[in-house]
Amino acid sequence: MATLRILVAVLAISSLSCRQDGLFGCNNVLAFRLNGRVFNANSFSSVLYRNVDVYTGLSSKTLTIEAENAQGEYFLLEITDFRDGAFGTCLTVEPYYANIFVNFCVPGQPFACNQYRAEFRDEDGNVFAQSGDSGQLIVTRCDAPDATISGNFGFEVEDFSTGAGGLLEAGSFSVCYLVL
Repeated sequence: MATLRILVAVLAISSLSCRQDGLFGCNNVLAFRLNGRVFNANSFSSVLYRNVDVYTGLSSKTLTIEAENAQGEYFLLEITDFRDGAFGTCLTVEPYYANIFVNFCVPGQPFACNQYRAEFRDEDGNVFAQSGDSGQLIVTRCDAPDATISGNFGFEVEDFSTGAGGLLEAGSFSVCYLVL
């Protein structure tokens, strides 16, 4: 029981370091422009976790960044690296694509592709998801010892309930993350 309490305490402290700027030397930044409006996040949660396919035994990593701004808008970004699934290592520094089957796969290696998905909820509660096969995200730097990652992105989004859409552009991020 004591071991479980220690683990919970360590996870709580670690997650605090990823939720706010300044704690433990972490300066999180995530911003983009959507239809002329700028989103600048001020609250973060970033977690890198390992996935293992129970059927094939292949492993991958997913970084999940959740960010909110002062207006209550929310942005979710999930980046999956199928090329290096080793625990505790960084995501591969390279482009990631919205549709792995159309844009990028490693020849002769099934499921050895990198991809991302994104979702944005504006202050009115409208939910926009990445749409189509266009756009990309580029991981420009990943530092495992410091648990930090940076990159930029741009892609089309669509509100599937209303059909409204737009171009999410000039996106960039630099965040610390917790490894689970």
